[in-house]
Amino acid sequence: MRSRFLVRKNGFTLVELLVVIAIIGVLVALLLPAVQAAREASRRSKCSNNLKQIGLAMHNHHDTIRVFPYGQFGGYANNSSLPAPPAFTARSSITWPILILPFAEQINLYEKITNYLIANPTKTGYNSTEINSDKIPVYMCPTDPNTGKVVSEGFHGNYMACNGNTLFWDNSTTLPKAGGVANTGVILVGERQAMSAITDGTSNTLLASENLVWKVGDDRRGRMFNSYQGETLFSTLRAPMSSSADAQYSCGTGLPAHMPCTAVASNANSINSARSQHPAGVNALLCDGSVRFIMKSIDATTWSNLGTRAGGEVIPD
Repeated sequence: MRSRFLVRKNGFTLVELLVVIAIIGVLVALLLPAVQAAREASRRSKCSNNLKQIGLAMHNHHDTIRVFPYGQFGGYANNSSLPAPPAFTARSSITWPILILPFAEQINLYEKITNYLIANPTKTGYNSTEINSDKIPVYMCPTDPNTGKVVSEGFHGNYMACNGNTLFWDNSTTLPKAGGVANTGVILVGERQAMSAITDGTSNTLLASENLVWKVGDDRRGRMFNSYQGETLFSTLRAPMSSSADAQYSCGTGLPAHMPCTAVASNANSINSARSQHPAGVNALLCDGSVRFIMKSIDATTWSNLGTRAGGEVIPD
């Protein structure tokens, strides 16, 4: 016999299904920013740890040699006609990130580079893939999507040392055109500073911070080999993540708004500002070895004063 009762089948109505989908969508929308924030916090922590390692290597260099490293030297690298030594050869064209490698647990890479330069004194090492193509993890910030850039003239890193609070190159006719005590920071061209030169106090003076690299075109910011106009040095003349353009021998093509750059060829007035892809600011290494996150909204005068080693400024807490 046919049942008198209708049997209701289990299941969702269309309305119920739409409500469930909407709820899931709201939960995902709420969860995604939290996940992204957690990932960025992890990346920023890794970036901060890289700077701590750089600071430790800088201090180990100072403890061993009694001075901080040169910013750059050799041949074309600094327009200062530096003899060898201190450069390994007249065309060494290397920078502070290479000079601290032995103190950053990278002695094998350091010896690989220096042995090549000494064995090939007439060659430009920055055009040799034998030594310039190695990626160095401690110089790579994971927040930068272009980190790990390697082009024909070598590896580009995400960290720059502080050259002071002025332009890198002043267009004077007197050699050296950059470096020495003419620049107000700690890491200089053609001169090395001892800790005793930092009369402003090591906790009030910047040693290094972040920069961004760009893979399209010949953007030279962060280049460790053949550094010519302070490619691994930055100034506090402008605030972190400044909208004012950096100025280098050449810039990349299709640059985003957060990486403005003006090509100045071999002319003067080259400068880099601290930059990052972190929201709101940059990690900064102080001369006492501590790392702090500096908001891009920091008072411009305070930021500028942090770049000098002996300016006599009073830095607020």
